Amino acid sequence: MDKVLSQMARVMNSAVHAQGLILDMLNRFFEAEGSIVVEFDSEFKIFASWRSKGIDHVSDLEATIARHWFYCATAAAAQPAMLSTSRKGTALDSWSLGDNHTCLTAYLSGSEHNRPTAWCVVLKSEPGFDPAAALPMLSKLLDPIQTIHSVSKGFTEVASQGVLSSVVAETSPWGMVVIDSSCQMRFMNARARSILARNNGLTLANGRVRISRSASDRALQMLLDKALSRGADDIPPNDLRIVSVPASDGKVGYAIEVRPFHAMKQVMSEPGALLIITDFDSAVSASCSTLAKVFSLSEREAEFAEVFGQGYRLQETAQMMQISPNTARIHLQRVLRKTGTQNQVELARVLSRLPHHSAHGE
Repeated sequence: MDKVLSQMARVMNSAVHAQGLILDMLNRFFEAEGSIVVEFDSEFKIFASWRSKGIDHVSDLEATIARHWFYCATAAAAQPAMLSTSRKGTALDSWSLGDNHTCLTAYLSGSEHNRPTAWCVVLKSEPGFDPAAALPMLSKLLDPIQTIHSVSKGFTEVASQGVLSSVVAETSPWGMVVIDSSCQMRFMNARARSILARNNGLTLANGRVRISRSASDRALQMLLDKALSRGADDIPPNDLRIVSVPASDGKVGYAIEVRPFHAMKQVMSEPGALLIITDFDSAVSASCSTLAKVFSLSEREAEFAEVFGQGYRLQETAQMMQISPNTARIHLQRVLRKTGTQNQVELARVLSRLPHHSAHGE
């Protein structure tokens, strides 16, 4: 989780750095006191804004820009020629903010995901200053500014998606392994690392996930070849791509589901596969707090449901909780009534569908 948080911090820092670069460019080019960027949604309400320190004292500037942009867009709808000042979809404007301050603004219609954006520069006006002469200068800056903003935003969105995917993967109770087109492991979550580290019928050898039993290993490689093939998209959804993995004692210890991993093809331009590993030896259950909240159970009833739902007999559950068999039967009656189930199997099925955690704390 620390690694995920550090990745998130780098993403945020890169976005802030790009914003600072744009603001610094505007300030230096115009020798301005400060600059500001405002993004609007389709209804011309402020979506986001960021400004340099030099204009902190200008109050409600975003709202002022929003009013001007709404006026500008409304006027342009009635008089399209107004948008031809710089280029199609762009309008330039200037107005006085008082205290010898002038605001130069470029309104770009639909510049970011069809969202209108305003690029503004606040100048300390000198006697005889001509805002109209400064507007073409702002127009020349629009291309480099938009390029920096778009590239930064694109990288930030991709990186943010990667961070969010990492968070989801790291909190999953299943082992998850991403395989590239050469069958090499590219990513695994904490659960998968724990499973492979045991080397109990399933291991990582030379960067590849291998099964100790040769017949099962051949089945896994065949499923990987199928998932990585060009026709992977044509595989029916109900086509089960699962292989069982015997543990060292001969019993089935794991199940591996193999799926085409389309996200990797979009990002890396190569096919990928996702291995989802179920560990039958791991006790995975809903937490007591979750059970209590969802079904209005008492603390002890939730504890009983958590233990009993894992398949232990009533007497074993009573011993583990250090309660009498009679108290255990009372807990059982109340838990079944509150969860709307009739027996242990139904209770286990309901509990398996709740947000859960590993009892091993992995």
